[in-house]
Amino acid sequence: MSVRRLLVALLVVLSLPALSNGISAERPAASRDSDRDSLMEVRVAARLIPARDPWQRDHLERGSSVGLYLGDGQILSLDPSAGRAVSVTARTGSQMELSVKRRLFDSALGLVALQLDEADVERWSSSTRTTIADSFVYGNAGRPLRLISLNRNGEFDSYAVTYEGVATATALVSGFVYPALRFSGWAPDVRAGDVLFENQKVIGIVAGFNAETRSGLAIPASLLRVFLERSRTEPDSSVSRIEVSEANGTESRPVRTILRHPGLQLEELSTVAVRDYYGLASDRQGVLVTEVLPWNGADVGVRPGDVIVAVEGRPVRPDLSVADPELGLLSVRLALSSLRGVPRGSGSIALSVVRGRIRQDVQYRPGLYSPDYLTIPALNAEQPYLIVGGLVFVELSFSYATAVGADLPPRLAYLLEQGAVTERPEGRRYVVLDRVLPLDYNRGVEAHHELVEGFAGVAVMNLRHLRELILRRVQAGEDLAFQLEGGRLVVLGRRGLEAADDEVRARHGIPYLSAGLD
Repeated sequence: MSVRRLLVALLVVLSLPALSNGISAERPAASRDSDRDSLMEVRVAARLIPARDPWQRDHLERGSSVGLYLGDGQILSLDPSAGRAVSVTARTGSQMELSVKRRLFDSALGLVALQLDEADVERWSSSTRTTIADSFVYGNAGRPLRLISLNRNGEFDSYAVTYEGVATATALVSGFVYPALRFSGWAPDVRAGDVLFENQKVIGIVAGFNAETRSGLAIPASLLRVFLERSRTEPDSSVSRIEVSEANGTESRPVRTILRHPGLQLEELSTVAVRDYYGLASDRQGVLVTEVLPWNGADVGVRPGDVIVAVEGRPVRPDLSVADPELGLLSVRLALSSLRGVPRGSGSIALSVVRGRIRQDVQYRPGLYSPDYLTIPALNAEQPYLIVGGLVFVELSFSYATAVGADLPPRLAYLLEQGAVTERPEGRRYVVLDRVLPLDYNRGVEAHHELVEGFAGVAVMNLRHLRELILRRVQAGEDLAFQLEGGRLVVLGRRGLEAADDEVRARHGIPYLSAGLD
């Protein structure tokens, strides 16, 4: 009997680790997330402003936020109260709490650069350094991200969220306008200062989160790097306030001017202080790229956060115009859309931009699905397209091959070389599934430049024919079945198709789902 009891006790003991693991799996992945090893808790004690009563003048408000350890005793954090800080400390779960010095504070965004005392740097030498991404692909939405959040107990929680694109954000206190990353997902108690990771690199710091819509905005890595560069070049500044105000010092918020260029969203840098933040001289003007619309793809030459200061070698004037040698003054929008008054087709545009406070020359290559192609009839006729459930279909043509470039599959290049693409309106024109815009509706479907051989058992003659076949299938309440070259079959369900098309318009910013087919 005693032997049986001994065996039962032994089994219970052996099962305890498994039971413990099972419990931890129910919690957020913070305890297993290597990203948090480079993070710490930054505690700020700041003066109350304004003090509601005289007796509150000496009282302090205390808060905490996530700190990114950058190595060599440097820490980056987001905390607007740091500009009023009396004391700042930093700690990790395994380290004692240490005092830190405020190296540089930016009141435009609320970022603060901190520095450990030299005597304490050695204690943190074993800490993992945070890596801030050099670049971030702002293309298709739907990519998974990791959000690390500091909870009320001073511990880090980890959540899976989704990248949703780029949006224009305005800092509440300063009115500073900047391009922000949009993300969504279930992440309770997330607050400003939490950190977004992709592939173990920081791509943004959370500026705000709406718990009802489960969506938030984050300051992108490009702006974090601009601030850190300033903190290195201004080492003697204990506080440097980038106030968003007019040159005469009177308090004023900038007037936002949205320039609706077809492929980009641009904003005027309306004050000297804001232009200085992005690295422009006080007498220079530029326009801030706050969004590169998704159909442009990932490699169009410009990025959110770039400041355009010249188009084709001609500087942007104070009135946001560019001097055309033949047509006189053109708005920046028209200068980016036309060349000597003629709408731009394929090719690129030479731009001078300020990126990370450094001026450089780039080639802006409008994407195949830029609204330029939606609003100019001649280009619509030249390059028709059709979007169904997030699947983007085009006709194989030389202009399409030029836009795709080296990524064009050999099979499609062979068809072009053989002259298989005719110019007859009703003739055979090969249809290509160019890309898939990520949606919940088409989750798991991937395709790049693949030839479409048929639809629901019928050979596809051209893009207009494909649209007719799809409409018949939708009216009959049947699923959509696309046959690709090589026997691959892509099936989209009839249910949810309308909602998916609405999501393409809202999430990817594409107003028209077809062009050049009428």
